[in-house]
Amino acid sequence: MNNDNAQAEIGEKLTLVCKKELSELPRIGKLKPPHLNFTSLYSVNEICVDGLIEEFESNWPSVTIEWPTASDQVIELINQTIGQFDEQGSQIEGAASFIERARAAVAGAVRARKEVERNLPNLVKRTAHYKTEGLRLAIKGHLLLANFKIHDTLFYLSSWNGLQKLGKAVPKSISPFRATSDEVYAKLLGASPEKIYHGRLGKIGNYSLSGGYIAIFISTPQMISC
Repeated sequence: MNNDNAQAEIGEKLTLVCKKELSELPRIGKLKPPHLNFTSLYSVNEICVDGLIEEFESNWPSVTIEWPTASDQVIELINQTIGQFDEQGSQIEGAASFIERARAAVAGAVRARKEVERNLPNLVKRTAHYKTEGLRLAIKGHLLLANFKIHDTLFYLSSWNGLQKLGKAVPKSISPFRATSDEVYAKLLGASPEKIYHGRLGKIGNYSLSGGYIAIFISTPQMISC
């Protein structure tokens, strides 16, 4: 075998090895961080939820959450208004109070979003004994309520009449979220306002929380209250 043929044979073998190794690598889609997204203020994409449950069961990795478009729009709206006041100032009544609360509300929402993402795998792990339907409901309910609680102050601030005077367009879809908490909880959980119960969680599995320093408060429809 001459030198050229030997080199060609070695090249063919290396090509076959590379092809085999590449075929055993995860698909490109698998390399993307898992994500969940909202389809509206009132619903979470169940296809994403079911896909994550099917693939990871109760051992979820870190998950990226795509929050509702309306929630993103409110944050952007408030941020733009803060920037406009910083550059131009404002004589509109209530502007100083608005800006003071708005800065803290935006910063708080950003921090809370990251916290929900960070804690979601632990939530899923704690519900490992749930059946698929129960796990799906727990995840959906957690995210829907989290979205409201995280952006509650921003939704309220968006009702300031000074925004209209500044020509700012507020998403109409957030109007119902300016109601009382019980009314919003009822709509998100599919219950009536008078059947929303608030309480302190006393026990998780065999672990008692009563008398300790841990205080976990929950809101729940009557059908799962205890």
